[in-house]
Amino acid sequence: MILILVPNTRSDSAEYKQLMAHLANFLGISTGIHTEAGVEQMLTEIYLIGNKQSIVR
Repeated sequence: MILILVPNTRSDSAEYKQLMAHLANFLGISTGIHTEAGVEQMLTEIYLIGNKQSIVR
């Protein structure tokens, strides 16, 4: 599963830290983070790797 964050989300923002703390609570899920910086905006993708049954209800 891939989460694409709102453009220009900074890794030091409260929202980003809250999301990462929430994702850390899911057992068997690891995250991979990819950031792509363009001329006008930065996009961040978070890859959720593992058994996603604990996330999807």
